Amino acid sequence: MRKASAEAMEYLREKKYPPAFRQVLADYLHQIRMGLSFDEAEAHTASWTGRFAFYVVQTLVRMGEVPPRLLEQLTEFLTGVGEAKKQAKAEMNMYRIFTYMSPIILAFTTLMTVVMIQGFSGIPTGGLGGTVGGIGGFGLPQLRITPQMMQLIDVFIVLTGFAMGLVTSKAVYGSIFNMSIAITSTAIALVTIAAANALTPVIAGGFGFSAG
Repeated sequence: MRKASAEAMEYLREKKYPPAFRQVLADYLHQIRMGLSFDEAEAHTASWTGRFAFYVVQTLVRMGEVPPRLLEQLTEFLTGVGEAKKQAKAEMNMYRIFTYMSPIILAFTTLMTVVMIQGFSGIPTGGLGGTVGGIGGFGLPQLRITPQMMQLIDVFIVLTGFAMGLVTSKAVYGSIFNMSIAITSTAIALVTIAAANALTPVIAGGFGFSAG
């Protein structure tokens, strides 16, 4: 039985499958050649489909003879699952783009809001007697965005980018533990905040306001 199963595995190894699958299969066969049984050998892969495939193979081995064609059909099924996952990831690209754009939109919306608040709060409005801050006798409040408030806003933007990255990772990869999107989104948030802070005097000057 073991010989027939090994021959079936060798048959699969010779087929033209994706390099990642062939590498895992070669490592699995190497463990068997080193004296491990099919139950003792492990599939060293992070993919749940890969682990599932080798679990099914081990189950078939316990049942008896393993026809090569049966293993090939199993591989074709798992390959189809992989292709479906790739297609789903491609369709989720717009969510990934939206996640990356969110910190940029937040940062520059905040920048424009801060510039407007600070600019208009310092404009003399020609109230009665020519006093500062009056429109028809009603004064405008002198609103100021303190550095502490700006720091809180920046932290909020960074945390929003990170949280949206986790949500998108869950949707795209099925797990929040794939941190690539979250890390990228956080990095974009940090760079955008730095750029927005540097552009504040320029934009304020463009509107004729003081950046202070």
